[in-house]
Amino acid sequence: MDAIEFINKNKRALFNIALILLALFISNKIYKSQGKTIESLREQTREESKKNEVLQDISSLEKKIGLYNNLFSNKGAASAINMFGNIAKESNINIISIKPHPEQKFTEYIKMPFELSVNAPDYHSLGKFISRIENQQDVYMIDSLSINANNQVKVLNASLKVSAIKLIK
Repeated sequence: MDAIEFINKNKRALFNIALILLALFISNKIYKSQGKTIESLREQTREESKKNEVLQDISSLEKKIGLYNNLFSNKGAASAINMFGNIAKESNINIISIKPHPEQKFTEYIKMPFELSVNAPDYHSLGKFISRIENQQDVYMIDSLSINANNQVKVLNASLKVSAIKLIK
């Protein structure tokens, strides 16, 4: 009878202990579920961070593409010929002939080739002429260069193949 007396005597304390144990059990279940929720939120945060990095990369690539689009202009053969003439004057070069060739269309751009025959007093003038062509804001490439020295007149005869590049939008 000691046990029954003990229970009757300490009924409130036992009830309180049982209530505390039940509260601890429930709080433990809530803590575990919240821990799972927090971990899933952390995983979502990591995924979103990765997505943001990819979006930033895409944004920077779009900016680079925009800059390259500005390099490629839609000017025609006439403006290229005028540009060659202006650079030739600045470089002390005499243009003998300029022959535009048909445009060559590629998937992303159009190549407009020109064949130039020029006379130059020396290699430095010719180099200056080529350098200025390649350093234009528009994209020009020297595809080939052939130089012959004329010792009688002391002039360099050069044939250049220059290509202007236009971006297809």
